[in-house]
Amino acid sequence: MAALFGAQFSGMGATGQAPLSGAAAKCKGDPPLRPRAEREEMKKPKQGTLDRRLSNRSYRALYEKEKFILEASELICKAMEAKRISRAELARRLGTTRGFVTQILSGSRNLTLSTLARVMWTLGFIVTLDSIVVPKGGRRS
Repeated sequence: MAALFGAQFSGMGATGQAPLSGAAAKCKGDPPLRPRAEREEMKKPKQGTLDRRLSNRSYRALYEKEKFILEASELICKAMEAKRISRAELARRLGTTRGFVTQILSGSRNLTLSTLARVMWTLGFIVTLDSIVVPKGGRRS
């Protein structure tokens, strides 16, 4: 790495002088150094970004679909943990491969309601669904 950046790491600056330290160790034209708290604040996403996106009906529909898939996967994981069943054991009980179970849990395979019901039944649970009316404007309370 020292060879990559040359004299900068050898104790001498590019001008042959000792490197600068502290606040003076910045290049000409660099913006002024900001206090740490201000820099951390700048890294945070702006408030309301998700709210603004969720107000778009097509984005909200996609968000709700992905959230449902994630909740289904988490439901299976929690059931497996509660019953202390591994992926390999669940696959054996389902008569399928461990890879299939991994794909279901990772969301890379489309999990049908039929498969969800079969997996949960195999784990000793039944699945129930509920719905919430979305008011006009697409926001859930």
